Amino acid sequence: MFKTKFSLRILKKLQDFKSQILIDYRLTMSLQALKRDDSLRSRLYLDKVLGVYDQSYDFYSFVIAFDAMVLNAEDRHDESLKRLRECQDLLGGKSDPDSQYVRLFCQFYECLYVGGGNCKKYMDESLLLEANSTIRRFLKFPRTWPIVDRA
Repeated sequence: MFKTKFSLRILKKLQDFKSQILIDYRLTMSLQALKRDDSLRSRLYLDKVLGVYDQSYDFYSFVIAFDAMVLNAEDRHDESLKRLRECQDLLGGKSDPDSQYVRLFCQFYECLYVGGGNCKKYMDESLLLEANSTIRRFLKFPRTWPIVDRA
């Protein structure tokens, strides 16, 4: 009986590990497709991740922010803006560097979408944070943006 319970626990941990590896692979493939301007393939991989991800995962808000970027690449700007705002709501009272970085990233893009002006302050503030390198790799700030906002 003990061996069976122990074996089942090990099997469960291995399945969880395999699932996480598959999620990481699909996220990476989605990013690579996005970098190649293949938003359709990026969406296919990301939808598979979103199908199993829920708010209980640590990086859920990061995936929502990345989804906003894929929606933007698909020229679905209203949905992208909605996703950015949803992500900010999820991050509500969190103050760790990763959450702050994702929140500032979302605020930056929301500012660009609605033309709020002085959006660069969000980028500058986020660059001071020591956020996870994976989050920084997926959620990159643009190198250039509209001149009207560069005040």
